[in-house]
Amino acid sequence: MEKVKKLSGKLVLGSVFFLVSLFFITSVNADSLQSDVALNIERADERQIDSYLIRNGLTREEVSKLDIETKKLTIEDFKDILAENPQEKLIFREEEKKKYFKNSNGQLEEITEVDDSHFYLQSTIPEEDLALWFGSIGTSHSDIYRIYANFEWKKAETAPREFIGFAKETDLDIAPDSYEARIQYKTSSGSSWYYYGDAGGRPYEIDSNNGATWNWSGPAYYYKGFVSYRIVKDSSDTSAIFEMEYASDYNSTTTSVSANLGPITVNHKLSDGSSMLKAPHRQTVYFN
Repeated sequence: MEKVKKLSGKLVLGSVFFLVSLFFITSVNADSLQSDVALNIERADERQIDSYLIRNGLTREEVSKLDIETKKLTIEDFKDILAENPQEKLIFREEEKKKYFKNSNGQLEEITEVDDSHFYLQSTIPEEDLALWFGSIGTSHSDIYRIYANFEWKKAETAPREFIGFAKETDLDIAPDSYEARIQYKTSSGSSWYYYGDAGGRPYEIDSNNGATWNWSGPAYYYKGFVSYRIVKDSSDTSAIFEMEYASDYNSTTTSVSANLGPITVNHKLSDGSSMLKAPHRQTVYFN
């Protein structure tokens, strides 16, 4: 009987040791995986990237709202902060979308909320052509945030010469060399999104005190993407005002273009006097 008790005790101790060892190995492997994702972002698959973002503070719902390019840029921006301070957690906010349709004159017009002052007959409710919205990603204890100006065409559009101006109204510092743009495309409404380009890398024009303007072009596809930069806020700041304007030179003139995009000006001019398609958006972006 005594031998049975001793054997049972050894089995219990062995099981406990096994479970503790398994937990330790699993934890080490998880930490190693997170480190590998951060160091080898281009080789990690989207499942691993999602796991990294969730482990570092984002919810599954928030991650589902981010495209793969935003996910990768988030890891590049904040991997060092997250590695150095385990208490830091990622924070994501997506602001309300502003929607546009092409009116009978071929110009982009905002789809307003249906209320007493704006009434659409059921048969004439405009179908959305373009959406613009802001987003922000930062961490819980850092004053560094990346601000995104997002766009998405809901229909296939030729993009002969596109301009996106993205400026800040609030007195914030823009981190040098943090300007980024990512554009994706798909060939039909039901197909997958593919990476298209980075709008030439650096912005078309930069005003370090206000923001920047990007320029890109492309054939008739569905397009979506973002332009962005990192800002450094004061610790007391809870929000800031940003503005963007999407402008399309749909006539594809070979001469230059003139467009005032918020406080940013594209210093070119159309020779034929035609106007550009323009869609402005101005909004308060919150940091927590």
